[in-house]
Amino acid sequence: MYVLALDIGSSSVRAALIDRRGVIAPGTLQRADLSLETDRAGSSVVDLDRLRALAEQVIDAVLQTPEAQRGIDAVGVCTFWHSLVALDAAGQALTDVLTWADTRSAPEAELLRSDLDAEAIRQRTGCPLHPSYLPAKILWLRRHQPDVLRNSHRLVSCAQALTSVWLGADDASVSIASGSGLFNRQSMSWDAELLNYLDIAPEMLGDITAAPELLPPIRSCYAARWPALRGVPWRAPIGDGAASNVGVGCVRADRLALTLGTSAAMRRCEPGEPNAPVPSGLWRYSLDPVHSLTGGALSEGGNVFAWLSATLRLPSHAEIEATLMKRAPGEHELTVLPFWAGERSIGWNGDATAAIHGMRMSTSALDIVQASLEAVAYRLATVYDALLIGDETVVATGGALLGSSAWQQIIADCLGVPLVVAPTEESSLRGTALLAWDDVRGKALADEQLPAGGTLVEPRQSAYVAHRELRVRQQRLYEREGFGATTPPMARDAR
Repeated sequence: MYVLALDIGSSSVRAALIDRRGVIAPGTLQRADLSLETDRAGSSVVDLDRLRALAEQVIDAVLQTPEAQRGIDAVGVCTFWHSLVALDAAGQALTDVLTWADTRSAPEAELLRSDLDAEAIRQRTGCPLHPSYLPAKILWLRRHQPDVLRNSHRLVSCAQALTSVWLGADDASVSIASGSGLFNRQSMSWDAELLNYLDIAPEMLGDITAAPELLPPIRSCYAARWPALRGVPWRAPIGDGAASNVGVGCVRADRLALTLGTSAAMRRCEPGEPNAPVPSGLWRYSLDPVHSLTGGALSEGGNVFAWLSATLRLPSHAEIEATLMKRAPGEHELTVLPFWAGERSIGWNGDATAAIHGMRMSTSALDIVQASLEAVAYRLATVYDALLIGDETVVATGGALLGSSAWQQIIADCLGVPLVVAPTEESSLRGTALLAWDDVRGKALADEQLPAGGTLVEPRQSAYVAHRELRVRQQRLYEREGFGATTPPMARDAR
């Protein structure tokens, strides 16, 4: 028996059958590529019908495999966090899906910060007032598309919009609600102050599920298409970052999960609610009603390398890797602010833009690549320093990371600690399935072991020292660009 796991990311939609050990059944992994629609104004959206079609396409393909005939016990879903789509009374989309990368609401986020107690809200909801989150997006709709908001019956995540079609239920899991910026973690309900400020009723956001967060099976109109899913319970969708922590065995306080895919994040997942406040510059979401998730996220990651590949005349991947492994830190003499999609952690400057400083006629494409990959690593190191409590193990995964040994070494050198590179390419799918198994069986989430077969990337002390100096140079450029005036804390003088 299997779980059908579905992962809706911002660069692809994937599905597979996964057994009770978290192993993908051979021949069942299916993928459909996805690209967000962007423009110079900061829009980053995807059409809801297109997203649904891609999700249904990969589900169709999985259910057509021979393994699907062995039986499916549950369906688990994870999606990218912080999305918003407005639906009318008939469930039709009035907007595209506004994603985490949409920065058009940066002025609205600034207005929220000026009108409200931003720090009190961050501690209460776990989320800064930033264009990634729903308060700024909803205020943007009110100011720029008032007719849309007036005709909206629901303001929901893409996950809720999809389960509404498939299951006739649009309840939000605690995980999805916690990443909205509208969820009061203290009362475990939608935040009254924010809803009052935005002039929206809690009913517009949908109900929040109770443990074990199970949704009903598929509606009758989908039963003919997916007969293998008739009567099968669905686990309410969760955030893909939370699922990744489960997938790589990081559901305890002494393990930090680092994910480098399209974007990047570092997270600590632990049972219960931490006694300490949300650290400065970070956020706190939920995996489920009994596990908290503290961390920081970057809008940049593999998308930066993808942009470089599309824009510059780069050599082969193998040549890039070989060259980067031989280069010294900062050999390029460039300083990069990698904010191609605005800044999230640590500074949360939603309208920040990228900068490459120090270019000369002698600057090469490989110089820019090395400087940009190092720049992303510096931002991750800043998150690490803010998140660090003791000597946590750092477990890394994600498509962009697994595909580059050079980037793995750069990150280990910047953090100054060994990097455990997990071999799990589909950590979010695996985590989604394991969580669904536990909820369907009524069991507490197990303390998963670290995946076997990973590699250990040791930091180089001389490179660590060099990168610390280069991080200071990046911070000075950050300050000159007007993004902040505080040098980020560095956890230790030497590691």
